[in-house]
Amino acid sequence: MNRFYTFFLIFLFVDSANAQLPGEYDPTFYIGTVANSNIQELLLQPDGKLLAAGGFSLYDGFDKGEIVRLLPNGMFDPDFSSGTGVADDYEAIFGIDLQPDGKIIIGGSFSFYNGTPCNNIARLLPNGELDTTFDTGIGSDGQINDLVLQPDGKIVICGYFNTYDGIASRGLARINTDGSFDTTFMVGTGATDGLGPHYVTLLADNKLLISGNFDHYDDVPSLSIAKVLPNGAPDLSFSMGTGVQGGFIYCTAEQPDGKVLIGGNFAGYAGYQNRGIARLLPNGLLDTTFNTLYGNGFLSNRVIHDIDVLADGKILLSGYYNTFNGVANNNFARLLPDGTRDPNFHIGTGTNWSVHSCVVQDDGKIYISGQFTEYNGIGARRIARLHGGTDYTSLDEGIAQGITTVFPNPSDGLFAVSHPTAGYELRIINALGEEVLRESVTETTFHNQQPFPPGIYVIQLNDGKENSTFKLVVH
Repeated sequence: MNRFYTFFLIFLFVDSANAQLPGEYDPTFYIGTVANSNIQELLLQPDGKLLAAGGFSLYDGFDKGEIVRLLPNGMFDPDFSSGTGVADDYEAIFGIDLQPDGKIIIGGSFSFYNGTPCNNIARLLPNGELDTTFDTGIGSDGQINDLVLQPDGKIVICGYFNTYDGIASRGLARINTDGSFDTTFMVGTGATDGLGPHYVTLLADNKLLISGNFDHYDDVPSLSIAKVLPNGAPDLSFSMGTGVQGGFIYCTAEQPDGKVLIGGNFAGYAGYQNRGIARLLPNGLLDTTFNTLYGNGFLSNRVIHDIDVLADGKILLSGYYNTFNGVANNNFARLLPDGTRDPNFHIGTGTNWSVHSCVVQDDGKIYISGQFTEYNGIGARRIARLHGGTDYTSLDEGIAQGITTVFPNPSDGLFAVSHPTAGYELRIINALGEEVLRESVTETTFHNQQPFPPGIYVIQLNDGKENSTFKLVVH
């Protein structure tokens, strides 16, 4: 056998994980039999460990009481034990956040944690045991749907409750670091004319954005969304016009430019037909430059549960839907920054049921969780990890950093190779070991003029000092 062809096969085998397309299933993450019911929330710790919480009582056949922590390979973290957790029937964890000291705040619909009474909210030690120094009194009188930790350590909760520790605070409250009610945060009449808020986002200016099933906040018309000042009062500068029509907002996400993405089951916003997904300007008005057309389609089961904004401006949408802008797209999608569907995100048939939560690793891999039991036809009970694609360095950045760069990669057939110094020999070989290009490049950058057909290629570069080898993927 040709010696280079043998090397090429070894190269592809060793680097096969990197050949995965964005959106494809990552089989290196162990899932076993996984959860027996919905995984509602995911939280990625700085150490790479993953917290998963929801309505499940069993995880991979073991009693876990609705919360588990996993190692990066998907196995149980032996340093975390929830005991019986919140394992009573019909009880669940809906919100979770992590303190800088590693303690974990959980909120939901439960009465006990590992046998100790705690109404709908608790704080756990890093090992999963209950933190008994966190005294919530009698807690909330209804379920907590979401929570967020402020930089000062205080905790904002939202949900379907009227009081916290016996104090009136309908739908929204703030808790001190010791678990007591924060009397400096007063919501007035709170979120009314509906069940209450479903989601809370802490904005960059320390204001809050709440969304859900309500029509007023402190008697101010607020159709499913309201901006709240740090003292709990409504922010009257936030104007939504006629607001949402035909449904509710279930989730929000702030972009670095202050614009806000909203997702839910609504049919429109401020008179425009933006089904399920829209983007607002910081003042609450609709951003008409965000091109979702008809969003996630005309399906009766449309809903967006979670929105995540990536570092490159792309957007991940988790939910329960079958199409996006008329293209089949089951329950998970990646959008370009302008709101159009990213055609280079390959989910295949997607999930067979709803996706509720999504988090992204530093290397770009994506965790999703929800009610599903399959991803692209592969068994994945309520959790999966996907390839997210590599954030490749731009040509200019590569030259500035003194590194060789192939861009874009993956490519649609046209690409460029840059090298810090001018003058090098370039050779490209296809998957059969055949040389498809050899050229002496006199500049720092080479651009191919004819598109390459789909496949995997090896790029070899020799500048007289060293040989470099790169892999190129062409879709």
